[in-house]
Amino acid sequence: MKVVAVLMSTYNGSKFLKQQIESIRNQTYSNWELYIRDDDSTDNTLEILKNYELIDKRIHLVNTIDNNVNLGPKNSFFELLQETNADYYFFCDQDDYWEKTKIKKMIDVLKCIKEPCIVYCGIKCVDQNLNPVNHPFEESVGSMDGKSFIDRGICNDMPGCTMAFNKKVHHLFMRTTSTHSIRMHDWWLTLITAAFGKVIFLPEKLVKYRLHSNNTVGAGEKKAMIKKLTSFKRLKERIAFINSTVNQQREFFLQYKELINNEDKNYLTAISNPQKNRFLIFRANTIFKYHPKSCNKFRTFVYYTLFIFLKRKFN
Repeated sequence: MKVVAVLMSTYNGSKFLKQQIESIRNQTYSNWELYIRDDDSTDNTLEILKNYELIDKRIHLVNTIDNNVNLGPKNSFFELLQETNADYYFFCDQDDYWEKTKIKKMIDVLKCIKEPCIVYCGIKCVDQNLNPVNHPFEESVGSMDGKSFIDRGICNDMPGCTMAFNKKVHHLFMRTTSTHSIRMHDWWLTLITAAFGKVIFLPEKLVKYRLHSNNTVGAGEKKAMIKKLTSFKRLKERIAFINSTVNQQREFFLQYKELINNEDKNYLTAISNPQKNRFLIFRANTIFKYHPKSCNKFRTFVYYTLFIFLKRKFN
């Protein structure tokens, strides 16, 4: 059997942590190892994790005295990727709940693919007590299914908790040398796989995604987007988001340009040029030449408008 590494980063997660770990322990696929890095929690999360280490030899707390510092979720997950070696990998949040067939069903897809591959599944939004909740975020997962690398550069529909990927994706990730301009770990792995392999959406809802006061959901309907654009604060956030997507793509180009195909390289070269991007006409020509597509037409229109009429801020 192939070994599965489930990677979890925790931070003050004691309220829901036991339920999540138990949902992993109850998986129908049992040949997994759970690697957990605590991001300097101040509650009793560490105590819970140490107890689980004692009762299940598949569970490993990877922190040492030297790395008990708060890195934030992105760098905490990247640290876990650096420290583990397996055939297949799953990202895991501390507060969700996995359906018991999640690992088995996603591994069944991955084991048939020889190239670098990510499989991601659907989610079911739930409240704190795991009761179903209607929320647009649920339908946004999978909205980029079938989209290209260029499209996925401006929109990510793949929360880390829905992802599973093979060793070849991990091998490509190990070329990453800097995380400064990377928005999040899940989006970066998605870009790597979209550029050099295959991204597959499994629509079955295998994760109960818990909505509560300590997490944020960025997806919404057209009304939510209009509200963001008519609020000065929200507009500033949207502008910052677009600048950050450009910087993330520029970072990807700098780190992987030797492997990127010509079309993607030409696109990344264009949006990564600070001098040329000072000119509105150049930005307009770039966006309409390569026409990246977001998860729907309205979001694509908003992205194009702000991309063209706002000057880039390069890191």
